[in-house]
Amino acid sequence: MQTNVVSHINAVRNSGRAEEIMLVKAWRNQKGLKFPSFYLELATIEACRGRKVGHLSENFLATLAYIRDHIETATFIDPANTNNVISEELTLEEKRAVASAASVARRATNWNQIVV
Repeated sequence: MQTNVVSHINAVRNSGRAEEIMLVKAWRNQKGLKFPSFYLELATIEACRGRKVGHLSENFLATLAYIRDHIETATFIDPANTNNVISEELTLEEKRAVASAASVARRATNWNQIVV
């Protein structure tokens, strides 16, 4: 896969969603999910598009809802190389596992059930 890592870093850095991304990565790691970092970052940025910066808990929950509802069908293209379809890094079964985990997290009534 030909890409430009600097471009990826800049896309994430300039998104203004570093806190949301860190929280989603912590959730992914604690749940042992296969969800490649750049794919997760792009999904988080998309989920937070148009949402207010600084509303971390609301944006995190919106990201979980986005993952639950769209990760199986959303297409994410590498901004550094449009021939790379980032969303093809996971199989449908793997995407369903991530969506299921996000669904469980969204139903949680306590933050300790989502991420600690």
